[in-house]
Amino acid sequence: MAYTEQGGDVLTIEVAAVPGRGELLLTGRLGGHEGVAQAALSYVRALAPQYNIPAEYFSKHDIHIHVPAARCPRRPLGGLPSPQPWPRR
Repeated sequence: MAYTEQGGDVLTIEVAAVPGRGELLLTGRLGGHEGVAQAALSYVRALAPQYNIPAEYFSKHDIHIHVPAARCPRRPLGGLPSPQPWPRR
């Protein structure tokens, strides 16, 4: 969610897992809240066993998180991005 002059807005955050070395790639308009993205990834990693995702998956894939600039107001993001859709197979 983000604060706007009209209230709040739910933001679409794009996430992709691609073969790689376990890096977290952040692009788009994060407003200096890169730590929020890292916290969301940590949450997903903690839930991985419940979704039968092997622990080594995260060391063999890069996670790319993108916040489209057109969707994000000038004010910074607040809260924790909802990571529920991430762990899909």
